[in-house]
Amino acid sequence: ARGIETIITGIAHLPAEAHLVVVSVPLPHPMIPKLEALAAEHGVADRLHFVGPVGQNELLHYLSGADAAVHPLPGGSPNHDAAMPNKLFEYLHAGLPLVVSDAKLMAEFVTGHGVGEVFTSEDPRSFGEQAAKVLADPSRYAVAEVAAEVAVAVAAAAAAGADRHPPTISGEDDESQDNTRRADRGTVHFDHAHGWRCGAGGRPADFPDPGSRGERPGRGGPFGRSQGTECAPRCQGRRN
Repeated sequence: ARGIETIITGIAHLPAEAHLVVVSVPLPHPMIPKLEALAAEHGVADRLHFVGPVGQNELLHYLSGADAAVHPLPGGSPNHDAAMPNKLFEYLHAGLPLVVSDAKLMAEFVTGHGVGEVFTSEDPRSFGEQAAKVLADPSRYAVAEVAAEVAVAVAAAAAAGADRHPPTISGEDDESQDNTRRADRGTVHFDHAHGWRCGAGGRPADFPDPGSRGERPGRGGPFGRSQGTECAPRCQGRRN
């Protein structure tokens, strides 16, 4: 229902150096063997990678090493066509252009604000074409400008809401609240999926240090650093 199969099979329609990373909640996830088998069937098993989640306070840095973010929620149903997932805004604040399905409201936002490209739901070739377009020149999208506009609007709305509704204090810390929200989203859930340009050897282990990439200072997470050194322990040792 979430469209993950479309983007996995769509990897075959991307340049050979492009890989897909899925931040899976939880990790391991019971669907991963099925998805890995699908990738193998289409000859892209070595270009699909699953990593674990991090706390909300680390999320933007974690995502910022990718070159683009994907949201494949299929369009065509009333719920999906009216959806504006929070993940879109997390991606923007991480500095990532978007590749999204043609679910109505999401697609209108992306095209109307010039922050990415839209592909036809459940069409792997269409996904590959639009993702390749974004990866060819991620800097041409108005990601930073729109993220700044969103931040101003959210701050204004929060200030107005605080005047009307004084904040309440919860006994839970931020991480446990975030985990509760994740649990409420359903049993099968992949938080984030990303395409990015790979290093010379065609594997995440070959990624250069984020400081040498030059596009965005502070690139991090499993996308911008060497998986063989700093990042692998980070990704594997996280609590959900």
